[in-house]
This record gives sequence, structure tokens and C-alpha cells, in this order.
Amino acid sequence: MRHTRRMKLSRPWAWLLVVSGAVWLTPIVSAEDWQAVGFVSSTVGVSTSRVCIGAPSANRPSDFGCPTTAPYINPTNGYVGIGTSAPDAPLIVRGPDNGVARWLFKAQNLAANNESGFYQYSNNAVALQLRNGSGSLRVNLQPGGNSYILDNNIGIGTTAPQATLQVSGSFTVSTSAQTTTPSLYVGTNGNVGVGVASPANLFHIRRASAGGIPAGYSSNYDVAVIENSEDNYLHFLQPAGRSGGIIFDSPTVRANGYIGYSNVSNAMTFATNGGIERLRIGNNGNVGIGTIAPSNTLHVAGTARITSWTAIAANVTPTTALDVYGTISATNLLVNGVAIGQADRIVSGTASVVAHANKGVSISVPLEVAGSIKIASTGTEVCDNDTLGLIRFDAATGAVEMCRQ
Repeated sequence: MRHTRRMKLSRPWAWLLVVSGAVWLTPIVSAEDWQAVGFVSSTVGVSTSRVCIGAPSANRPSDFGCPTTAPYINPTNGYVGIGTSAPDAPLIVRGPDNGVARWLFKAQNLAANNESGFYQYSNNAVALQLRNGSGSLRVNLQPGGNSYILDNNIGIGTTAPQATLQVSGSFTVSTSAQTTTPSLYVGTNGNVGVGVASPANLFHIRRASAGGIPAGYSSNYDVAVIENSEDNYLHFLQPAGRSGGIIFDSPTVRANGYIGYSNVSNAMTFATNGGIERLRIGNNGNVGIGTIAPSNTLHVAGTARITSWTAIAANVTPTTALDVYGTISATNLLVNGVAIGQADRIVSGTASVVAHANKGVSISVPLEVAGSIKIASTGTEVCDNDTLGLIRFDAATGAVEMCRQ
């Protein structure tokens, strides 16, 4: 039994007649009566379940609006297919696979070429295209082709982006082969990791894991970490005629200190307190302190002080503050803080020891001193096999004594 229900829309416009299996929209004519203008076909061959416009009594596929390409309605789930009779979603639009570029779905206003929607290219790829009010294409999202967004700022996780692209939250950049280790990771705390998904501080580069973060580590002081499972180096690469290094600034002083290497002179320099060079290692290995042109293995331009035992020789254990096995040439030599003038050389061993000599004076004895000698001792020095030949002054007896066998 067919059920019929009439709904009066608005006189004198139309009545809507709803019949099980058919829908008619009838305009008002001279007298109230039903005039069929459309139906959902359920009996017309290949046009079954298609939305048709025409007289239902004809029931022919050739009726206007009821070809095989007419919209299809799945009678079971209500899914609508345009260009397909097997929709698997509430609305499916499919263009013909004939290599012809065409619009699949388009929204258009009165302006020429001002249209947006889904566009199918000749290779059957589908792109989302959005144009602005003047018809200029501003968004083109095309799989396998060039995709771009040209309008203003883009926000992900924010409705008020302040940059061309602003992501409110973390994001990663990975290659297709990467799983848990991204090429680039930016956390919600602002930490950036290269090759690491959990950066320890603001900038963390990991080539391979070193085995962990040491106990007591604090990201409050360390800004960057460079990590590797093997030997780890920081490389500076610059042209042959240029220099590289590390510069230390303060809020008020540029290059307050630096460590630099010059590819011109092949020298390494160290500067402090306003960028003043304090130490240089020349290309020949000479070390200069207070001079930019060291002429000896160690060249000190200024005052040098030795407060512990030092041996200037190979395989020697020092027994005094300064043991010299070789020759020293110095100007204004100080001994215990007292200037003893010019010393041309001091040689230990069996050779001559010259504590003070004017130029042109011939040294003919093992020890020649032009001036007085002061022997400072306590009278408690030990005389043994190691101190044979030691001379001391015994203040209690007023005697000058020598340790001898």
C-alpha cells in the first residue's frame, strides 16, 4: 500500500507531496492539483536509485536529469555519489578518468575566474585550490605537485599566528626512514634537538648516544650539547685567508675575550679583558706571553715568577725552586726578589757558573763573581751523600762549613 502525505508550503507557491518511493514538487497552477516535477528512480534500469528531474510516469533513462551520470543515492545507507554508483562515504564526487582536467567541486561568485574547490588535473591528481576575492590563487594543495599557501601567517595550534608559520606545541622533521629519532625536534619548552627527541637543553646535537647525561647536569648553565659515541670535535671551516675561533662577549663589550686561529699566520691566539692578546702559539710552536712574536720555545715579555720547584731539562727531578741544566740569558735577574744585575749564563754541573759578569770579562775560573757573595743558611742543614759540596754559614760559630766526606 502506497502512503501519501501532503505538506502545504506557502500558497500560492507549491505543495510538497511525499510518497513512499517518490518525491514530487508541484507548482500551483490555475487550480490546486499535483504536477510531478521530480522523483527518485527505483525502476529505471541503469538509473535505479538516481535523483531525476522529469515526469515519473515516463520512467525512461533518457528523461532530462536522469542519465547514468545523475547523482546516485544508496537506498541502504543514504550515501550520495556523483560520478559513481558505489559511494563509500556520505558524499563522493568522482570525475571521469579520461585525462581531461576539470573541476570536481567548485564554489564560484560573480567575479570572473573567482572559483575555489577541488580541481582534477589531466593526470587525475586532485588538488584543493582556494582563490581570494580578486580571483588570485592563494592556496594550492596538490599531492605529487607544487603545493603552496601565499596568504599572511599560518598558525598550527593557534588562532593568532605572529609569523609566517607558527606552531604552538612541539613538532618534528623526519625522513621516511626515521621512527623514534627525528632529524629535527622542537619541544614545547623551546628546546631544539638534532638527532635527538628529548634535547637536554636549548640546543642538543646528537650524532650517536654518548651513554647518558652526567649526574648533576643542569640546563640552567649549559646552553648547547654536542654528543657523540666516539671522539667528538667541533669544526670551524673558513677560507685560507681567514680566521676562525670562539668570541666571548659581555652586554657592554664586543669580543671581550676570544680564542682564535689564523689561516694566514697559522698561529693560535688567546685574548682577555677587552680582546687584548695575552698568549700566542706561533706556527713554529714557540709560545709567547705578552708578545706577538715569540722568538724562543717560551718567550715571556714581562715578569715571570716561579713559586714551586721547576726543572728545565729532561728527566730531571728538581731539588730547588729552579734547576737549570743548560744556559740562561737574562736581563735584570731577580733572586729571592733581589736584583743581581745582568747574568749572561748560569750553568750547573762541572762547567762554569757565572752569576754576574760584565761584557768583555773573561771567565777563567769555575766560579767568578764580580761583587760580594752572601750565604744564607740556618745552620741546621743536613750533610749526607746527597748534599756533598754544600756550603753553609754557621751563625753560632761564625764558621763557613762545607759538607764533605
